[in-house]
Amino acid sequence: MLIILYTLLLRLFLSNSINPVEMIKASVPELQLHFSILECNKNSLSLLTKHYSEHLLGCLNRWYGNSLYDDPTLAYEAVYEALRLYSEHPRKFNPEQGCLVRFLELTADRAMQNIFEREKYNVQIKLIDHHLARYFDNERDMQLAKLILKNKTDVPAIVVLLDIGSYRIAEQLAEITRHTDRIKKILGTVGKKMLSIRSHVKHNPPDIRVLLPNP
Repeated sequence: MLIILYTLLLRLFLSNSINPVEMIKASVPELQLHFSILECNKNSLSLLTKHYSEHLLGCLNRWYGNSLYDDPTLAYEAVYEALRLYSEHPRKFNPEQGCLVRFLELTADRAMQNIFEREKYNVQIKLIDHHLARYFDNERDMQLAKLILKNKTDVPAIVVLLDIGSYRIAEQLAEITRHTDRIKKILGTVGKKMLSIRSHVKHNPPDIRVLLPNP
């Protein structure tokens, strides 16, 4: 009886939310660029710079403008490092887990924070997304981490996040367990830092919509 009720509720949730078919994260142009880089395109770094450097610089200046006031060139270094890492290790990007631009934003954010540490900058990070960018390189895992940090078992939301709406219930539960255990393991390795992050979650709840490509 409970299984039947769960199934009905899940179908109702999915019918009024994101269509799992739409969960193909990367756009067609992003996939074309990604496959070109996978084929060892010699111009990959210049192509990435052309398409994404201005956007990433804008993000870093918006996020960390006050900290970059004395030396704005640090943002350029972070952008270069993010694009270089992706061009040299493109298989780290999984098109099923988020769009390319978001992957690069997270990589640039992580590179920027590493540079701040290297330069002994005391940067107070207030938004949870920037904390989680240190440990997760795709939007899907970040959203799942937020749900876990809220101590919230929102099964329908997790089903949509993982795009497993077509799976049988037993398979869904197995996938949910596998992914939540993986995320919890990562969060567990961070230890006390997660305690401060947890306090920010209620002010910045998970938003599944960010997983979808822009229309």
